[in-house]
This record gives sequence, C-alpha cells and structure tokens, in this order.
Amino acid sequence: MAGCYLFAIFSPFWTSAAEFSLALALICWVADWFFEFPRPFPADYLILPVAFFFLALFSSAWAGLSFPRSMVFISKQWVFLALFFFALRLKDANFRQKIFTVLGISAGLVALYAVLQHFTGWHWLLPHTLEPLGHRFRSTGFFPGLLVSSLYFVLTGMVFLNLGWPQRKTAIGKIFLTAAGLCCLAVLFNAGRAGILAFGTGLLFFLVLNFSRQKLYALGGALGLTLAAYLASPAIFSRFEQFKGYEFEQSAENRRLAVWHRSYEIFQDHSVFGIGPDNFKTAYSEKIKGSRAIPLGHAHNDFLNVLVYAGLFGLTAFLFFWKQLTLRLWRGFKENRTSPYLLAGVCVLAAYLVYAQFESSLVYREIRMVLFFLLGAALSVLEEKTA
Repeated sequence: MAGCYLFAIFSPFWTSAAEFSLALALICWVADWFFEFPRPFPADYLILPVAFFFLALFSSAWAGLSFPRSMVFISKQWVFLALFFFALRLKDANFRQKIFTVLGISAGLVALYAVLQHFTGWHWLLPHTLEPLGHRFRSTGFFPGLLVSSLYFVLTGMVFLNLGWPQRKTAIGKIFLTAAGLCCLAVLFNAGRAGILAFGTGLLFFLVLNFSRQKLYALGGALGLTLAAYLASPAIFSRFEQFKGYEFEQSAENRRLAVWHRSYEIFQDHSVFGIGPDNFKTAYSEKIKGSRAIPLGHAHNDFLNVLVYAGLFGLTAFLFFWKQLTLRLWRGFKENRTSPYLLAGVCVLAAYLVYAQFESSLVYREIRMVLFFLLGAALSVLEEKTA
C-alpha cells in the first residue's frame, strides 16, 4: 500500500522516487506470491502476450548490434509487471479511489506549475529558460522533456475527466475535474501536436461512449479552456502549420517522413529480429552519414520503433499484446458501462495509440510507469468482478 501511495505522489514530478516506490512494491508482491505458490495470478490473459514480447526482445538482443546494450534496455522493462500488480492491488474500490485522489492532487499541482511555467519559462532543473513559443514558452512541468510531459498530462487528464464526471457534484469529483482541466491546459501550453491530437481523441471517446445526458457540458468545458488558452497564447497551435510545409516532406531531413523512411530502411536490413533494443541511434547514424540530419534515438513512432529494433517477430509480439489488452478492456466495458475506470481505460488506450503514431513514447520510463498504472487500474475492475 505504501508503495502505491508513494508512486501516486511522486510520479508527476520525481521519476526516480516513483520508480523506486513502484519497484519496492513489485518486489514485495512477487515475493509474497512466490512464497504462497500456487495462487491465482491477476490478469492471466496477458501472461502469454507479455512472455511472447520478452522472448522477441531476447531474440532481437541476441541477433542485434550490441547484446550488452540491449540487455540493459530489456532489464528496464520490469515495469510490465505493474500491469499485473495494479490489476490485483487496486481491486478494492475504496483503496482505488484513494490512490487516484492522491494522484489527482499531485498531478493537478504539477499541471498548475506547468501552466505558470508557460508564462515564466522557468524550470527548476534547467539552468536556462524553456523553448520559446511565440512570446511564451513550451511548458514541461517537472519533467525534463517535452514529449514526456505532453503524454503524461494527456493520460492523467483523461482519467480524471472520466472519474470526476460521475461525481462532479461531490468534493472528490471536483478535485478530479479540476485536475483534468489543469492537465488539459498543461497539454495545450506544451504545444505538442501529438499530445493535442491524443487528448482530442480521448475526449471524443469519452463523449461517444459516456451515456450521461450532461456530457456535452464536458465538451463545452474543454472548448472553453482551449479558447482561453488560445486567447492567452495564440502560438499554442502554431506548430501545426509545419504540416503545410515540410513535416511530411522527405527532403526535410529531420522531419517525420524522412525519419520514418530511414527507419524502414534500417528494418529492411534486419527484417526478422531487428537491430536489438537500444541500438537505434547507432544504426540511424550510419544512415545519415554525409547529410545534415540529426542522430536520433528512436523512430518517432512506437510501432515502427519496435519493428526496427525487434523486427517482424517483435512487432508481431507487440501487436499481440495490445490486441489482447484492447479486447479485454473493450469487452469489460461493454459488460459494465457504468464503471468510470473501464471507460477511462478505453480513453487512455485510444489516446496512447494515437500518440504512438507520432512519437516513441514507451522509451521513456515515466510514460511506461503511468500508462501501465492507469491501464492496470482499469483491469482491476475486471479482477474485482471475478473475485
């Protein structure tokens, strides 16, 4: 329990502490499960997909460019255990709500800091101001990078919207909705195109799948926040203008289409098992020799990134994992449409899948932890029904 609470407190602003808390909780849980073996394993329908994916990772490491570097990367994927842990540990509805209340307060405060940061440009970890955006700055909250900040607030904002809406007249509901609004502003003031598109996708799923008669008020609130953010800082949508010019021009060496094209060329050279995890920058640097392109560490697309470092075998395993998770969440939601956690899980998954088409988000430990935490919370409702 302590590990869960500490993770909820630290995840928005102190990654190492959140990671340590989660690791400690997982170690205690695995030890407890081992010494009381045999006992049921939570979310057992994901055991085969996860095992298949790790088999693909080890195969790609063995056949890849640098086995030691790949093994270091694989060792960091222990966070997959968080899916099973949270599916079990958050099964109690009261405890689940307490954890998310703590997360709502913590993430809401950091999102507020991100909003203020947009106008000040100050980041306590950096000796310089943030990246300019018109007359303002692209906010990151306490995170060191723009991409991590954007997706973190997309995912948490989606959850707080879904949890707060059914309880909007209560104190806890108001905490959740306030956190959702602040997360929305943090995404807008980050000005990440993938983040804005992902947040819009999650909101669309909320509107379509939520049967509340007042759900259009949520749309009105989101549009109101967007308009207010635009009036305060018109440049928040300026980066979308790059689509008109060179973002998808292959001749623009550092833009999406060029990166995707080179990534696909790397895959063609190592099509079955890939180049091995965490070897992308090495292979990419070879592809851009003699050009003005910037060496990158990922393919700006989660699925293409897996295809490059783990080949067709790895991508098949990766797709199998997401297929099983998606089907289980969707079936669970159709059987229990009143659960805000299941709807939140569907919205989070939809938002992530859109974001993943433009960024390699799972290379960041902050995102892996919070994504599996939020999805694990949704799966815990299914465990609660079978208990």
